[in-house]
Amino acid sequence: MLREAGVEANPVLVSTKANGIPFFPTRSGFNYVVTGVKLGKGTVLLDASERYSLTNLLPERALNWQGRKIMKNGTSFWVNLTLGVSSIEENTVNIKIDSEGSIEGMLRNKFEKFL
Repeated sequence: MLREAGVEANPVLVSTKANGIPFFPTRSGFNYVVTGVKLGKGTVLLDASERYSLTNLLPERALNWQGRKIMKNGTSFWVNLTLGVSSIEENTVNIKIDSEGSIEGMLRNKFEKFL
C-alpha cells in the first residue's frame, strides 16, 4: 500500500527473540515482518502489529540484532534493528478494590525514545 501511495517502502524480515538469530537468510529463519520506509537520507522502521507504536520503535520481541531488507528488485541486505538510542517503558496501573476484595482496573504501557 505504501508503494502504491508513492512511498519508497520495503519489507524487512525479522526473527523474533523466541525464534532465534538467523546467521544467514533462510525461509524458516524469519517469522516477523516490519516495513522499512525511506525518508530523506535514512530509513525508518514501521511495525503495524502494535496499535500505538512509533517509528523506529520496535516491540521488544522483535529486537533481535538484524533484519533482512528485501528490495523491490529482489536483492536483499542486512539492516540493524537497534538504533543506538535508548528507549523507556512506562507502565501505569489504575485499580479499584471494592469492599469484597474484587479488583477492577486498567494497565497502560507506553514506550518512548529516550534521547
